[in-house]
Amino acid sequence: MLSRYELGLKKDWFWRRTTAKLRVLPDFILIGAQKCGSTSFYDYMMEHPKVISSSRKAPRFFDLYYHKGINYYRAYFPYYWKLFPNYTLDREIKVGEETQDYIMHPLAPERMAKHLPNVKLIVLLRDPVDRAYSHWNHRRRLGKEPLSFEEAIAVEDEKIQPYFDHLNTPGYPHYNYLNSSYKKRGMYAEQLERWFKFFPREQFYIQSSEKFFADTKEVFNDILDFLELPFYDLQDYENSNPGDYDDLNPETRAQLVDYFREPNQRLYDMLGVDYGWSR
Repeated sequence: MLSRYELGLKKDWFWRRTTAKLRVLPDFILIGAQKCGSTSFYDYMMEHPKVISSSRKAPRFFDLYYHKGINYYRAYFPYYWKLFPNYTLDREIKVGEETQDYIMHPLAPERMAKHLPNVKLIVLLRDPVDRAYSHWNHRRRLGKEPLSFEEAIAVEDEKIQPYFDHLNTPGYPHYNYLNSSYKKRGMYAEQLERWFKFFPREQFYIQSSEKFFADTKEVFNDILDFLELPFYDLQDYENSNPGDYDDLNPETRAQLVDYFREPNQRLYDMLGVDYGWSR
């Protein structure tokens, strides 16, 4: 028997699916990358009085659940207030969502462009060496990664490749793709190249995580300006998901710095900015 809470969730989802065609699609999406400050950004945005989020933090529609159809996605968002003249929602409100894994999924850009051609896209990118190690530490803390960092990155390609061979197979297990892609997620240039094929550059706000955390208030307000939202000063710009772990082995770091050197340069050339990551 379902608990009262579970029954409430089931009824709410039934109502959302029933009214899906009357619901908005998002004005903006944070598409990634994972372990780059997205949780903090999401928390900051939810404090803004003119922002409404999807009812689920990461709907994962354009990568994992696309086969369920656009009305499945709509069910996560608020009513389309233009159909209701007396509806009390502010017409200036922006609706958004955050799914960190969109940026690296090969099919997500084309899928999103089909349904949301004018959506604004926000991207936070962290030094890929630090991002990979933070990702591994996160999995380790959860008890989900039995391998050492060096072992995990050595077997990564063989673990995640099967998912990329089955991108169009609904329901294909995605555990390894999501959780073991330590190096793959840091190949930002090849990921953004796919997105730039379907969206004009002016629809992106791209910033380094290092800048985001060093000058949080400045970057946050730059993003508000990009989204055409009014300035809003938060009382606290605390990091919502800090990590505390041992330093990366110097030899492993040196190997990864060399591994990412060319991809990072491709990114810098593409964006016309040098983030000064590990050299």
